[in-house]
Amino acid sequence: MKGLHAFLDGIAACVVGLIAATALQLGFVTAKAVPSLPIALAILVAALAGAYLIKHRLAAPAILAAAALAGVLFLS
Repeated sequence: MKGLHAFLDGIAACVVGLIAATALQLGFVTAKAVPSLPIALAILVAALAGAYLIKHRLAAPAILAAAALAGVLFLS
């Protein structure tokens, strides 16, 4: 059983690494393509602050929708 737990811990670490690498790649591509980097960074900071401060089961969809709306309003 310990071997299985160690294996699953390794898989979990791998998944976290893949998510981090994907987030960095998306961030670099977005930073090159966005018309206003300061506005995009402000939206990112607001979304991260909302994710940290709001502890509700619908927080993630609400933050995603608000960030998408802010992107459409301020960056297009």
